[in-house]
Amino acid sequence: MSAPQPVGLLWQAEKTSLVRSQCKSDIPDDQYCRAIYLQHGGSSERLGGGYIRVRLVWSAPSRVGRPDALVIGESGGSGGYAELFAITASPTVEVKRLTGERLQGLRVKARTEQLKIDLPFDVEFFNGAPHAGAAIVQIPTIWKNGDFAADLSALVKPPMPQREALFVELAVRQELKGWAQAKYPSPTLFPPQADEGTPVTMQALLDLVLTGRADEAHALIHKAWPEAWDRSDGELGGAEAFWKAVCKAVSSHPMWKRLGLSRLPHANVIRAGSA
Repeated sequence: MSAPQPVGLLWQAEKTSLVRSQCKSDIPDDQYCRAIYLQHGGSSERLGGGYIRVRLVWSAPSRVGRPDALVIGESGGSGGYAELFAITASPTVEVKRLTGERLQGLRVKARTEQLKIDLPFDVEFFNGAPHAGAAIVQIPTIWKNGDFAADLSALVKPPMPQREALFVELAVRQELKGWAQAKYPSPTLFPPQADEGTPVTMQALLDLVLTGRADEAHALIHKAWPEAWDRSDGELGGAEAFWKAVCKAVSSHPMWKRLGLSRLPHANVIRAGSA
């Protein structure tokens, strides 16, 4: 294990500064515990603590319409849980906090006039998936109206070309077929849960939903859904239940509201599916 991070000043602008400090941990003699303090005008406020790593992600000269600094506290572990703080130092001090998994190692894109960062939208444990089988889409994010917001101009994609759509459908179809064979003769395919999840399917659907193509995602799950071998209805049941579970997982995710993803094209398809 590397040496504990040094404590001290991380960033300063006029009367405002960010400081990395040592903190108390539940582990006896823990030398790695770190906290973040915001100091301003002679006062000190603890933003968070219990981290194994604290680092300044980004800073820029003060300008209206963007924060002055981003600092992150990383807790470690397989999920990469972290807390990200956006600090605005003037005209008044403001702090916006964003938390989540898969944030560890976060980097801001190349320096531009506008703050640009990719934030992970992760769906964990869907359909019995293990923690390592999370579906993740990186959301291009900017600073808008005093908070993080999805950059729809960078996020939204046109409909999939036919060749790509056929390839994705084939991959999803193969995974769902294997899942159906493992579960058959269950009277319905969804629920119950899968033992190892359906990561290919979930990733394909999430990629479509979060790029403004929820209509294509809805059609995909029905086209690729396994057929029954001895049922007259030609379907093993549960395609729409599966889709509704996807919609609920997406619309209930904190990033959906926080980043304004309801502004995506075809978000009404998600709203209808999660109703």
